[in-house]
Amino acid sequence: HIRKFSPEVASNISGMLFWGWIFGSPLVGYIAEYVPNKRLMLMVGSCACVIILGLIIYTPITSLYGLMAAMFALGLFSSTEILVFDIATHISKKSHAGTAVAITNMIVMLGGSLQSVIGLIIESHSVEGQVFTEQGFQVAFMIMPVLCLLAILTTLMMKETR
Repeated sequence: HIRKFSPEVASNISGMLFWGWIFGSPLVGYIAEYVPNKRLMLMVGSCACVIILGLIIYTPITSLYGLMAAMFALGLFSSTEILVFDIATHISKKSHAGTAVAITNMIVMLGGSLQSVIGLIIESHSVEGQVFTEQGFQVAFMIMPVLCLLAILTTLMMKETR
């Protein structure tokens, strides 16, 4: 709505995030087999996500292909998230590996609860019946780069697994 795309086109743009994950996840897994420093991979992925999210949220990209490319790149770089499951198994006892992966998955899935918070923030910035304003969009989605910055800080505190 903010970028003046129809709902159909907007869903195609959003779908590029999933295509980024489809290509990125196996690529990250493959690269992780040869790169001993998984922390570095997480840092690169998180930093790239902060930059890409900043571009998507705070710059007036109105080009269809520009937004599609940005969303694909976001999916590609955020697919480094799969490494946290491998790291969880390596930093826990073998007998607790299943529990570690389950807890990691639960933490990852908690991110879905932010959808309602984002919706409330967008609605709180509505002006004269116009629910979707650019300011509401920017304020509501600010949580995403902030959480990526939190991921960077968490990664800095993490012990490297080899």
